[in-house]
Amino acid sequence: MLKLTVPGVPDTYQGGELWDYSLVDPDNRRPVDWSIRQALLEDIAHISAADLAQYWQDGREKLFVTQRLLQWRRSHPELFAEADYQPLEVDGERSVHLCAFARNRGGQSLIVAVPRLVYALYRGGQTGIWGAAELVLPGHGAWRNLFTDRVLMLGERVRVCDLLADFPVSVLFSESSNGGR
Repeated sequence: MLKLTVPGVPDTYQGGELWDYSLVDPDNRRPVDWSIRQALLEDIAHISAADLAQYWQDGREKLFVTQRLLQWRRSHPELFAEADYQPLEVDGERSVHLCAFARNRGGQSLIVAVPRLVYALYRGGQTGIWGAAELVLPGHGAWRNLFTDRVLMLGERVRVCDLLADFPVSVLFSESSNGGR
């Protein structure tokens, strides 16, 4: 998700759309099973983000995130070509476990939030793993979650447990003048 949202051109390997457990970078010369990828693309077109969790082993979640972000990049090229990059502050005991930033251009804003160091975060299968961690937003107002399509009315802070309640990563966007600055 990060390579599709940070500044620059995303570099993806052919066939890397699903999980790849290679110990080295994938080789673009490996044969790719395009029929599996096409079937999974058809499946994710009619599934909710919440329903993807049961299929995490086959890479559907990764393909879902990749497909959604590539479509969004195609429909908002100026945001990815010209937007600034603003690291966002995370407060709270488990703040080290979230990487978050905003991309802003004109009235368009994008907020990306990705868990990091998750083994230590989820050790022991704890519930309530995010505790009181909060993400400090660059603005307030209506934000739409790119993966769940849920609209959130947010102030200048959002609890991480609320932000990631429906899907393990989050991309929020706002095209109004109140989000983003």
